[in-house]
Amino acid sequence: MGTLEEQLIHDEREVLKMYQDANGDWTIGIGHNLSTRPISKTACWQIFMDDIRIAKDDLDYLLDMYGVKKWVLDPARFDALCNMSFCMGRKTLMGFKKMFGCLAIGDFDGAANEILDSTFGRKDIARANRIANQMRIGGHR
Repeated sequence: MGTLEEQLIHDEREVLKMYQDANGDWTIGIGHNLSTRPISKTACWQIFMDDIRIAKDDLDYLLDMYGVKKWVLDPARFDALCNMSFCMGRKTLMGFKKMFGCLAIGDFDGAANEILDSTFGRKDIARANRIANQMRIGGHR
C-alpha cells in the first residue's frame, strides 16, 4: 500500500503542466485541482522565485552567447534585461541581436532604442519604456 503520499502520487501522477483531469477540471502537480483550489500564496511565490532564477540563467546564457561581459552591466541594467527575459523567455529575447550588439560595446542608449524599436516595445509600451529608461540611466536597484 505505501504511505498516503505514495498512494496519491501513484493514483494522481505528477504532472508539471496544467491538464484537464477526468472530470474536465484544470489540474496541476499531483492532483491539485485549480478549479476548486487555487494555488497557495507560498506556492505562488515559489513558482515566482523559480521563474526569476530561470530568467537570470537564460540571460546569463544569452550574454555569453552574444559576447556581452556581465561586468559591463550595473545591477539596474541587469535587472532590466532580466525583466525582459522573464517576460518573453530565452527564445524570443535571443532575437534582440542588435540590442545585445549595443550592450557588447557599452552603448546603452542604442540598446534602449532597440528595446523600443521591437514588437515588445510596440505591444507593451509602458513596460518597454520603463525598461528602456532603466537601460539608459542604469544606477542602483
